[in-house]
Amino acid sequence: MPGPGIAQPDFLPALKFRLDNIEVLETGGFGPSSIVTAPNPFTLRMDLGFDGPLTLLLFGLVLTAEHHAQHIESGAVFALPVAGGIVVIPPALAPASHLTISSGPYATVVGVAAPGVPLGTGTYRITTHIHPPPPIAGIVSAFYDGLIVQVVS
Repeated sequence: MPGPGIAQPDFLPALKFRLDNIEVLETGGFGPSSIVTAPNPFTLRMDLGFDGPLTLLLFGLVLTAEHHAQHIESGAVFALPVAGGIVVIPPALAPASHLTISSGPYATVVGVAAPGVPLGTGTYRITTHIHPPPPIAGIVSAFYDGLIVQVVS
C-alpha cells in the first residue's frame, strides 16, 4: 500500500514531484506533534520535493494547496481556510529541489465547536491536495492523507 503522500509525475530519473510530509506545529509547543492543547493555535508545514533533470520544467508553475478536515467524532467535513489556497511556485533549482510551505495559524478552543475553525476538542483527519493550473492539471498533482490531529484541553 502506498504511503500517505502521493504525487505525480513520477518519471524518475527524469522528473518526480513529491509531497513528502505534513507536520503540525503548535504555537508554544515543543516541536512537531499531532496533539494540540487548546486554546493554542497551530500551523501545518508541508514538504514538497522536485527531483530529476527536468525539474526546471516546473519553474514558475503556480500550484494551489488546500486542506480539508473531517471531525472524527461527528463526521463533519470542512475546509481549513486558506485565502485563495496556498500558492506554491517551485524554485529554479535543479536537479533536485525542496520547498517547505506553512499554512495557518488555525485556532483551537476548549470544548465542542461548530465544524470549521476554530477547531474544538476532538480528533480530526486532515487531507491536503495540491492542484496545478490547466493545461497540466492531469500531469502534476499531489495529495497527503495521513495526518490525524487531536485537540485536547
